[in-house]
Amino acid sequence: MTIKNKLYIKDFLETNLKINEENNKTGEKCPVCGGDLILKIGKYGEFIACSNYPKCTFTKNVNARGSCPNCGGEVEKLRSKKGKIYYKCTSCGEMFWNEPSEYKCPSCGETLFYRTSRGKEKLYCEKDKKYYELEKIKK
Repeated sequence: MTIKNKLYIKDFLETNLKINEENNKTGEKCPVCGGDLILKIGKYGEFIACSNYPKCTFTKNVNARGSCPNCGGEVEKLRSKKGKIYYKCTSCGEMFWNEPSEYKCPSCGETLFYRTSRGKEKLYCEKDKKYYELEKIKK
């Protein structure tokens, strides 16, 4: 909002943050207070937080798209001290540098991992050292 060629940032941020909260709802409820959980971006990357922030301070990490190849548990997306993204299973504690997917390799049956090759996201088998197209595996 501008008045006499001055921008009032507080009003501008309040209106834009309300719009972004509606778009970033995860559809889950807060286990502490029952409010909506919202995807937010902070200093260290993406995280999920309660929409009733001053009253409730519940936060959690963003989950990966696939499950753990070893135990089938949930995998969280984390950031190392040096800023590199890694993935860790909440059940068994296994760590991965690449994000596990829900797809299996057609030749060996191992879990495929999401990886970027030549600017395009593909599925990668660590055992066979092969890349697969997402569209071909999804069929």
